Amino acid sequence: MTVFCRCLIACFALLLLAGCASSASERHISANYMEPSKRPSAFVQFFSGHDNNAVPIEELIRYILLKTGAQPLCDMEPGPVHAEKGFSVMLAGRQVAFYKYNTKYKKMRNKLEYVNKNKCLYIVGRKYTAVANGSFVMIDYDTNPRKDQLLKVFMEF
Repeated sequence: MTVFCRCLIACFALLLLAGCASSASERHISANYMEPSKRPSAFVQFFSGHDNNAVPIEELIRYILLKTGAQPLCDMEPGPVHAEKGFSVMLAGRQVAFYKYNTKYKKMRNKLEYVNKNKCLYIVGRKYTAVANGSFVMIDYDTNPRKDQLLKVFMEF
């Protein structure tokens, strides 16, 4: 029985770490992209500087792609990190994941607070470096050769 449970857990972990829910060609990046400097300034200061809870993840991804030259990769399963939505990009040969949290929900606010405090997220027991910007979290960026540029662009959003 224990061998079966271990195999089942290993298969589940493998599926979660794979992360890709659909191909990048199936993704539709929002055509309503608005430069961060042109967004309404009526947002209340929140978490890391501003409240971007109403901004869809597609807008963040479009901004990241435009500013870094990254390639869209795939949707990420949001369940393991208790997020609303997730997406990943390929930059300098490394995958970087982004997750969107909805601050209207206490569980998601708590997860953002945890990321802000500990600068990490655990996915199936594995620790990933993470950084939050309002309602968005970027993980596994620290091993990327262009991490400084990536972090700068993400925090400017």
